[in-house]
Amino acid sequence: MHIVYLTEQIDQVGGIERSLTTRANYLAEVFNYQITIVCTSRKSGKPAFKINDSINVLFLEKLTSRKTVYGRILLRFIQTKKIITELKPDVVISVKYTLHNLFFTLYPSRIRFISELREPFGQANQHVTSSLKSFISKKIRNFVLKRQDVVIVLTEEDKRNWGYKNIRVVPNPHTIQTDVVSDLSKKQVLALGRLHKVKGFDKLLEVWKIVNTAHPDWILKIGGAGEEYENLLAKIRFLGLNDSVILNNQFLPVVSEFLNSSIFVLSSRFEAFGNVLVEAKICGVPSIAFNVPSGPKEIIVDGEDGFLVDYLSINEMANKIIYLIDNPSVRVRMGRRAKINSESFSVDAILALYNKTIMQHV
Repeated sequence: MHIVYLTEQIDQVGGIERSLTTRANYLAEVFNYQITIVCTSRKSGKPAFKINDSINVLFLEKLTSRKTVYGRILLRFIQTKKIITELKPDVVISVKYTLHNLFFTLYPSRIRFISELREPFGQANQHVTSSLKSFISKKIRNFVLKRQDVVIVLTEEDKRNWGYKNIRVVPNPHTIQTDVVSDLSKKQVLALGRLHKVKGFDKLLEVWKIVNTAHPDWILKIGGAGEEYENLLAKIRFLGLNDSVILNNQFLPVVSEFLNSSIFVLSSRFEAFGNVLVEAKICGVPSIAFNVPSGPKEIIVDGEDGFLVDYLSINEMANKIIYLIDNPSVRVRMGRRAKINSESFSVDAILALYNKTIMQHV
């Protein structure tokens, strides 16, 4: 079977790119499928994560900025349709919803079309307003997604919110392997992710101001890269946290960072799933996260292997961090439970479900 993935990029470090690489590699290696990844944008041109040698990666030709938005969308569809016609795949999987999906919905073909919605329902609809343009966009999106052979989402909550009959839930598998777990003795709290406003690191610094007052000997380490670096650096200085916050403007080696940390914190305003929460579990580190719609509540077992706190509640998150700092035995118990619970997100279990979902619609 030949599967073509349509995605924006594969040459940048991010959760979508890592998850796509994991799925594509598994289907190629375990099921011996022919896999092609078609990217609509190109930066370095080198995949950010290791890709199986049998997988073909193609980049669409860059479009001139002089074209209108809709002109670029149409040209992208023409480019993509040409490639798909040449490749003759059995299945085309769009990694996120775009207007390209509309054209493929209207295009008669034996090919099966699958859409993967990689952002939570709330984030996907945050810009929906009462304007005519917004109304039309929403109607088009609903028309398109209802006519896909299947739409894959990450969580049961997103399945309920979207409400389409063709929706199936397949969470992300974990993407790291380690038999070693953190001993949870280091005085370090870890946060990982793109330095973007949606990740809520600005709120986390406000949380840490409270924690630092109670435990000035503990360190908050933030690892990631992005446009908010300078703003976050300025906020660290403003809050007087220079000596207790380490801010890295680069992505860090995940396993070693978890093994040198005792608590993981996810401060996102939106989170489709939260791959890092699964990675924390694998390394035996308890997590604390804002209870945003979708992701975290389907990964963290509240009170068992971590804590969910009210959305953007600075004081509550600070109190939970302080509680785990003050109670090392609770940290250890939660960490052990997190490691056990991580098995439900194993690559074999999740990607067997993923393959079954695809095969049911071929």
